Amino acid sequence: MANIKWERNYNKNYDLSNPKMLNIIIGVLVVIGAVLSGASYYFYTSTTEFLETAKRTEGIVVKLLQEQDGENNSTTYRPVFEFTDESGKDHVIESGTSSNPPAFKKGETVEILYAPASPEDAKINSFFSLWGISLIFGIVGGFFLAFGAVFLFIKKRVVEN
Repeated sequence: MANIKWERNYNKNYDLSNPKMLNIIIGVLVVIGAVLSGASYYFYTSTTEFLETAKRTEGIVVKLLQEQDGENNSTTYRPVFEFTDESGKDHVIESGTSSNPPAFKKGETVEILYAPASPEDAKINSFFSLWGISLIFGIVGGFFLAFGAVFLFIKKRVVEN
């Protein structure tokens, strides 16, 4: 059997006691947090504007599309719904959100929100369909900003010592 010598090779560039490295980490965390928080705000304002002018109608879930995630082998279900707009035209729309377990059942009556100028962008009136993307970006962006603050605190402690 071969004799293997293990050596620890520490690179000073990744040392958290190095203020330059902390500056880079803080900068990256703050930029990512700010971008994600900005995206959250964008989606929030878009949804708010959509709700101000959206028409309400009833629709029906006509099927659930089963989606397989190859990476972790999980299955989610995306509702497909049908509704008639105020001009009498029928629309069949695939929801932008999916879940497991399914949030809706085939044949279920749901409230639909749509903009008369673009009924193809209709949404089921549910919390996650309307606010989910904004909420996710906001939470993740907040975590990045919080971690940036933690590293800023670490940097101040390192510089003081």
